[in-house]
Amino acid sequence: VKAQVFMARQFPRNQLAATDRILAECDRLKLAEKAIYSYPRGGQNVSGPSIRLAEALKRGWGNMMSGIVEIERTDAESSMLAYAWDLETNNMSRREFKVPHSRDTKQGRKTLTDDRDIYEMTANQGARRERACILAIIPGDVVEAAVQRCEKTLVTKVGNLEEVVPRMVEKFASIGITKQMIEKRLGHRIEATQPAEVVQLGSIFNSIRDGMAVAGDFFDNAPAKTPEEVVKTAAPKGKQKPADRDFMLSGDPEPA
Repeated sequence: VKAQVFMARQFPRNQLAATDRILAECDRLKLAEKAIYSYPRGGQNVSGPSIRLAEALKRGWGNMMSGIVEIERTDAESSMLAYAWDLETNNMSRREFKVPHSRDTKQGRKTLTDDRDIYEMTANQGARRERACILAIIPGDVVEAAVQRCEKTLVTKVGNLEEVVPRMVEKFASIGITKQMIEKRLGHRIEATQPAEVVQLGSIFNSIRDGMAVAGDFFDNAPAKTPEEVVKTAAPKGKQKPADRDFMLSGDPEPA
């Protein structure tokens, strides 16, 4: 650790160059599609940088460490620590939290006993805290600039709406959201969808797929699905067909 701190101070970051690296990475469509989450709270939609964007920020900013540590495990819960550490300035952000070994399902609360289920639960909860720690270290204006660049990338590269919108409808159908539900949320027919609305719906789809929210939080009469059920139905099996690709992508499928 001393060697890492020594090297970080021997080669301090150039903040302008680091910001340029971050913004250049935000020009990548694959990152931009997963960079922003959205979920409802208090009657409003809350959005912000996802863990994937936080990881890109950490890489671009440089001289940083972050991670998740399981400190203790009992039969009922795991004690966890998430942290982010700027080696150059010795600035650290920490989050200590407990993760119960249980999951809420339609049949009620289910106790987790399988090691893999417990790991997935702690990793999911830990990733959110790690994101918060990273964002506490990176300057706020850099984070805002990265979010704005990702949004711009999506709007620019949404592509031909006549191809994108049907693909969007198919992706939402895979998690039980119908075309009529989408139209009710938008307040107009699906054919009138604008690029910015596709971006917003993409954030909603990512949030439902990643378990940040459930479909019923955004759409009336939507089926209540657990995060595991959403991932199972949304994840493609085998070789992807063009319609199975992310609905914001346009053009022909990539060659195998």
